[in-house]
Amino acid sequence: MRYCPNCKMRLRIPEKEVKCPLCRSQTTQLDGCEDDYGAVFPVVPTMFERYNFIIRLALFAVVAVSAIAFGVNLMVPHESLWSIFVAIGAFCGWIALLAALRRRNNIQRNIFNQALLVSAFALIWDFITGWRGWSVDFVMPSLFAFSIIAIIATALILKIPVERYLMYLLINCVFAFVPVILVACGVVKVIYPSYICTIIAAVVTAWLVILYTNKMISEVKRRFHV
Repeated sequence: MRYCPNCKMRLRIPEKEVKCPLCRSQTTQLDGCEDDYGAVFPVVPTMFERYNFIIRLALFAVVAVSAIAFGVNLMVPHESLWSIFVAIGAFCGWIALLAALRRRNNIQRNIFNQALLVSAFALIWDFITGWRGWSVDFVMPSLFAFSIIAIIATALILKIPVERYLMYLLINCVFAFVPVILVACGVVKVIYPSYICTIIAAVVTAWLVILYTNKMISEVKRRFHV
C-alpha cells in the first residue's frame, strides 16, 4: 500500500506503479501495510478516522468540564445541581462539533445546520429548565439572522457561485420568519430581535426572488428531479 502526500490518501495500487492515479504525484510506500492489487481505488478515511484526535480531545474536554463542574457543585453548597446543565451544554457543543466536521466541505450548509441545531438545543434547554422564553426571545432570531448574514458574507469572500448556496439561504430565510409568527401567537415577550430577524429575511428573500428567479426555479427542478 502506498501513500499520496498531495491527496493525503492511502492507495492500493500495483507495486510497479509509483505515481498517484488521481493527481499523478509521487507516492511513498507505507510500511506494515499489505498490498491488495485487486483494488485500485484509494481508501477514503471516514470523518472519525481523519479527525480522530480532535474528536477525542473535544470529548475529553467535555468530560473534564463536566467533572470539574460536578466537583465545584458538590464542594460549594447550592440549592440546585447547576452542574448538570453545564454537562449537557458541553455535550451539546460536542455534538455541534461533529455536525460541523461532517459538513466541513459545504460552508453554507454547515452554517445553516449549526443555526438549526443550536436553536433546537436552546429550545430543549429552555423547556426543561422551566421555560423562561430566552430561547425564542433572543437565541432563535439572533442565530437565524446571523446565519443569513454569514452565508452571504462567506459566499462573497470565497467567491462562491449563487447556485451553490441559493437553496440553503432561501430555506434559512423561511426559518427566519418563525420568530415573527411566534410574536403573533404571543409566545415571544421581547419582540425587537424577532422583528430585526424578519426584516433581514424579508429583504434577502426579495433579493433572491427578484434577481435570481430563473436560477431558483432551475435549482428546485434539479433537486426535486422535476
